[in-house]
Amino acid sequence: MIEWGLSDLSGSANGDLMFRPLAFSRVAVVALGLEAVPFANAGVERGLNSSLEAGCVESGFSANSMRVFEIGEPASGLYPDIRFDDLHLEQGFNYRADVQDAYGFITSLSISGTVFSADFASLKSATTKDSTPSEYKAVGILQSFKWSSGITDPLTFKFNVSAKNRNTIFAMLHDPSKLTSPDVTISYVIFSYDQLRAQWYLAMSGGSATKSTALQTKLAKQGKSTLLLSLPSNLQNETVKSPANWDVSLSVMPQAISQQIMYQFAPGQKVMKPWGVRV
Repeated sequence: MIEWGLSDLSGSANGDLMFRPLAFSRVAVVALGLEAVPFANAGVERGLNSSLEAGCVESGFSANSMRVFEIGEPASGLYPDIRFDDLHLEQGFNYRADVQDAYGFITSLSISGTVFSADFASLKSATTKDSTPSEYKAVGILQSFKWSSGITDPLTFKFNVSAKNRNTIFAMLHDPSKLTSPDVTISYVIFSYDQLRAQWYLAMSGGSATKSTALQTKLAKQGKSTLLLSLPSNLQNETVKSPANWDVSLSVMPQAISQQIMYQFAPGQKVMKPWGVRV
């Protein structure tokens, strides 16, 4: 990946920034925190100003607020990681008011056209001021979530599912005819507790917490062929013994559309972060 900061865009003596991309076919200009603007590149040494100007005119952005990266590569370093490394599995299955650890749900999931059952029912959530439901049905209970915040960075989930959903994933992993497309739709919510205000709040929402929308994604890969969907263990998770549940690991990349993920680092401190590049 090649990435330029603000000073790099204006640092050349003659006003032109020259580069020698070896295999770039497309690059994107990213307005900080806004939507990416793709434009073509000839793949030979050339001045960047004309392409920047064209992208800026089309989008109405200033070139001074742009950064450049290869489409398909993470825009790492633009923003800090967003990660919930130890979400409280027991709190997800059985909410208790005296427990103040973050927890979350996968509220909908489909992989390769197969819709997974939201068969963990009547799950209670904390009372928040975000107009979120107080009761959920969930496909899975989250163990962890990670996103490096770049608009093409993957979302990585670890979560627990029922025996029925575990068997569906098992069949996909062992029977290629059941995994005919990499397309994934997913929605999730994460709740956190603010110690200063002594209140729960909706910390993250991918898709929607209140509407029937979901993130449009595709299975991420390690290398060219290894899909990042797995059942880490054949054994039932023992943290919560009832209902029976199994671990799942899933990483997804955005489809080629512009989407948004809601992140709230404290009550009332909400940001809508872009995810995906429209082409």
